[in-house]
Amino acid sequence: MGTWDYMAPELLDVLPPAQSTRAPIINYPLSDMWSLGAMVFRMLTGASAFSAPGHLYRFCNGTETLFPSTRLDDHGISLAGQAFIQALLMPQPAERLKSTAALTNPWVRANAAAAAAIPTDESE
Repeated sequence: MGTWDYMAPELLDVLPPAQSTRAPIINYPLSDMWSLGAMVFRMLTGASAFSAPGHLYRFCNGTETLFPSTRLDDHGISLAGQAFIQALLMPQPAERLKSTAALTNPWVRANAAAAAAIPTDESE
């Protein structure tokens, strides 16, 4: 089922039609990377990257080519953080950041170190 806010364009069938007549092969790990980008966007802004399926369609089909960075700017997200999210929210799966690259991304590493210092319920 899924929630469309987090589903990759290839799962929602909003990408331009492929030249091939064969059914598309879904790369689920890359679809998951889109979902990660959508979740990070929401965690940082409290909003969806694309407020309606039509906005996502226009973004993926080049009629609305700008990445929705205004909300990230409004929440003080650095350019490095915005670049990380944008790399995850690439319309074409083959162009998306892969998990190994995401884990070594400088913005992720810097914030992971800060998150490790946050006390948990198990901290003394």
